[in-house]
Amino acid sequence: MAEEETEATASEEETEASASEEGTEATASEENAESSGEEASSDTEVVEGKFGKAEIVIPETVQKAPEESQKHYHSIANKGETLKVASEKVLGANSKDELKEHLPAAIVVKKNLRKDVDTLYNSYKEFKNSSESPDEVEQFKEACNDVIRNAQKAHGEIKEKINSVYGKS
Repeated sequence: MAEEETEATASEEETEASASEEGTEATASEENAESSGEEASSDTEVVEGKFGKAEIVIPETVQKAPEESQKHYHSIANKGETLKVASEKVLGANSKDELKEHLPAAIVVKKNLRKDVDTLYNSYKEFKNSSESPDEVEQFKEACNDVIRNAQKAHGEIKEKINSVYGKS
């Protein structure tokens, strides 16, 4: 059992190291790829990135926020959806080899997402201080929190999958 745990820890460290080597530039450029040829409504954005296609629904509240806050929200929403797509691949893994194949992508996206949360929070604080409508600020906050909660849920599911594949409880 201790050998399996050591193997799992070593495997996680290897995948994190290989994910870091991939760099964040490629991931960021893929996540911000232009939408496919499909028509999307004004409040929906279709992003096709390295890890699959994700449809981002932009709440009306976000559209009322300042442009800078909107950009930060879009960045987090794109990465959150990309994490969801990457996590689906990880969750579909049935062996350690499949897990090792799909896990690096999810790790890179999660690390990038973590960095953007602080930026989004600062943007939210600026919006809160400059807005005359507390309701709009609260709705913007809830939209941001929904995206973050969904990313946390995907991350939790990935951790559970890793533990089940490696026999940890």
